Amino acid sequence: MNAPNKTNKPDLPIPFVNGDDLDPTVAAIFANLQQSMGMVPTLYRVMGHAPAVLEASQTWTKAIGKDQDLRLKEIAYIHTSALNHCEYCLEFHRKVGAKAGLCEKEIALLEEIDREDWSAFAPKEQNIILFARAWTLRLEIGRPLIDALVRDFGPKGTVAIAAAVHQANWTNRFSALFVPKPGAASS
Repeated sequence: MNAPNKTNKPDLPIPFVNGDDLDPTVAAIFANLQQSMGMVPTLYRVMGHAPAVLEASQTWTKAIGKDQDLRLKEIAYIHTSALNHCEYCLEFHRKVGAKAGLCEKEIALLEEIDREDWSAFAPKEQNIILFARAWTLRLEIGRPLIDALVRDFGPKGTVAIAAAVHQANWTNRFSALFVPKPGAASS
């Protein structure tokens, strides 16, 4: 966990947090990530400079996971990340999406940002895609779409879907600022 990170390049605006002198909160979160994921994503190595932000991000991620089916969360996350052209997040969420039951064709379709026909997905899933698209690209969602989500998923599920899209938009934008593109460096 504390080995030097090869992605700590001088051309990055903020170096990654590494080493044995980590803030105790950061050290505990990194240890948990290492245990659960087998690595500490570079995104979190940047967030480690602000322990409260890192901790809040982890709390938020866990909360969304408890309140939403993983397949539905990944539909929202992958499509939002494609809309934002965030290859860093897509690289990770393609794998999570596959584990959540999305097939390669579904993942590829979610990455087609100009697509208008979402009939390969169930009607409830189509509403998630349309929601992610509307909120990411226009920041406004018509009441009929919100009503459809509430009908399909209830208030709790609708809030969890909105939280997943929000999280994807936030991490996409954070990554665009501070994390090297995949292939440019390894995590």
